[in-house]
Amino acid sequence: MAYPSNVNDPKAEAADLAASTMNETAVAREQITQGMLQSGQEAPLGYFPPVTNVASTRVRAFRYVPDDPSSPGNGSGTIFVEFIKNRDRYAYPHVPFGTYVNFQREGVSKGKFINAALNSYPYRKAVGNDLDFFSW
Repeated sequence: MAYPSNVNDPKAEAADLAASTMNETAVAREQITQGMLQSGQEAPLGYFPPVTNVASTRVRAFRYVPDDPSSPGNGSGTIFVEFIKNRDRYAYPHVPFGTYVNFQREGVSKGKFINAALNSYPYRKAVGNDLDFFSW
């Protein structure tokens, strides 16, 4: 299932198609992880809990889901963001881990970072299986 992109270019459409396949695997992994957490088990390698106490006037919460959880500090992943206004939810796939590290740092303006860095990646409004990653 391909997800509609919020940027109108072929690169974004190709990224959305690739993300939909990876997303199905990530959703299955997320459901298993949530089951583990609910039963009191420790989170598996590559699980990044949601950040819900965000000092921001624009971002309510966010979460990083690595493409390869066996090597979470390498490669890329998806940053899921819930905005305060209208509680809109977006997915930013294929974001390098280092970019996420910079985004989540305390004192970084989330709104300015999204405008300056994350919006340069293809992104989409969160729909369908994306919503499984907003469990906060």
